[in-house]
Amino acid sequence: MQVKVAITYQLLSQTERYQIYILIQDGRTQTQIAKLMDGHKPTISRELLRNTGGRLSSQASYPVGRRALLRLS
Repeated sequence: MQVKVAITYQLLSQTERYQIYILIQDGRTQTQIAKLMDGHKPTISRELLRNTGGRLSSQASYPVGRRALLRLS
C-alpha cells in the first residue's frame, strides 16, 4: 500500500528575501545563508533560482531597485 504524503512549506517573507539579498551581496554561500537563517538549503536555492534568472553563484545578480522591492512584497 502506498501512502501519499502532503508536502507543506511556508513562503518566505519580504524580510527573509531581503536578508538573502544582503547575504548574497556579502558573498555568503547558500549553505551559510541557510544556517544563518535557520532554514533549508533547498529553500534558499529555489529563492535564488526565482530571483536571479537561474544564475546561481555567490555573487549572483539578485534583483535590485524598485522592481525588486515590488516583487518582494
